[in-house]
Amino acid sequence: MNFIFPLVLVAAVYFLMLRPQQQRVARQRSLIADIDVGDEVVTAGGIIGVVRRLDDERIWLEIAPTVEITLLRGAIAQRVTPPASDSGDLDSDDLDDDIDRDLDDRDLDRPMGSEERDEGFSGL
Repeated sequence: MNFIFPLVLVAAVYFLMLRPQQQRVARQRSLIADIDVGDEVVTAGGIIGVVRRLDDERIWLEIAPTVEITLLRGAIAQRVTPPASDSGDLDSDDLDDDIDRDLDDRDLDRPMGSEERDEGFSGL
């Protein structure tokens, strides 16, 4: 009976601490092995970029047009997944059109703040 408690304690430590850590390491190794040219990734330091070249140990990441940095494969924290496109979502052209329409509706000849005020409100 005295030996059951230590066995239960060791099993609890394994399942609560060691096993999840092993699973995280396995997922990270799988991620690093599956990275390919053209993937958008985030580094452990928070830098986002697109993989341009890779070899067994290093990855060349484009972080801005014509700006590449070289990283070790282990520095990759995650792959950025593009948001699922929904047919109801607005794209950037729709948003640009809305902004242009709002700007066209404004009377730009008057200075800001010179709009007529509602005399019925005696707020502030």
